[in-house]
Amino acid sequence: EQAHRKQSRGADIIAALETAAAGLRSDVGGAAGEVFRAAESLQPFGELDEEIAAAAALLREAAINCDEAHRSILNAQSRIDLDPEALARLEQQLANQHDLARKHRVEPEQLEEVLERLERRIENAGSLEQRLAELEEQREAALQAYRKAAHTLHARRTKRAATLSAAVTELMQQLGMEGGRFEIALSHEPEGAPSPRGDDRIELRVAANRGSSPGPLRKVASGGELSRISLAVKVAARAGPAAATQVFDEVDAGIGGETAHAVGALLRSLSDGGQALCVTHLAQVAVFADRQIQVLKSSDERETRVETAQLAEQDRVDEIARMLGGKLSEQSRAHASELLATARTRH
Repeated sequence: EQAHRKQSRGADIIAALETAAAGLRSDVGGAAGEVFRAAESLQPFGELDEEIAAAAALLREAAINCDEAHRSILNAQSRIDLDPEALARLEQQLANQHDLARKHRVEPEQLEEVLERLERRIENAGSLEQRLAELEEQREAALQAYRKAAHTLHARRTKRAATLSAAVTELMQQLGMEGGRFEIALSHEPEGAPSPRGDDRIELRVAANRGSSPGPLRKVASGGELSRISLAVKVAARAGPAAATQVFDEVDAGIGGETAHAVGALLRSLSDGGQALCVTHLAQVAVFADRQIQVLKSSDERETRVETAQLAEQDRVDEIARMLGGKLSEQSRAHASELLATARTRH
């Protein structure tokens, strides 16, 4: 802006410099020469009067200053260049500065602060890009580690799935589903999004009857079949301590005889180290329990009540006998006692 003002008033500056130079010239009629001559005229009398001496000294100093000022003016005259093109360029620069100031909503004098702020942003952006690059490297390393672990998990699952499927299929034959088949289908998706469960999609499939094709367990199995298959899976997959509590309902649906005994024995084995609860109507299953709880439902005109009672040994014999045939007799009690004794020996 200062350069623009200097260019725009160049003619006025030149005129002022010429006037000043003419007034200060050191020859006759110039201020510098006149002051110097005044100092010289006082010089001989300085020894006689202190004030005259002081005045002479001041005049000599003034003459020197006038002479230096004259030289500075001459130097300034030599540098002044009236250049219309330079003036146009300066005017364009000023216009650009004002446009930038309006864009950033600041005064033109504050543009330097804006520049410093933008430079800091650029510097910070460089740091962010570096950080992003570092994070991308970490992400890629983590992804590679995940893919490796997922591949190992898939290989183990594939091996274990075949073993578990065969074991569950074998147990199904004992649980009233002769000819049934259990399969674990693994769908490997190595390019899928990372998951805590790995890259496999797992579907449990079952064919409950001989000759049928395996289908999704959740769709093709009945409630009783689902409960028995669940029992078979838990027995086949058991490793280490059993779960604290496992509950089975309708596990005895549609079975009896030796199949019911097999269900009871498997339930008993699951209770080792934990607890298995089973709702059953079959005596062949109930005899394997460590404790038997009778559930009685009664109702009147106002409400329905459900009562439970843990059975003592003799009461349990009576309840097993009732579950076997509905009527209590010495023969049914003897049969119940025999079943209880047999169950205990099979434990």
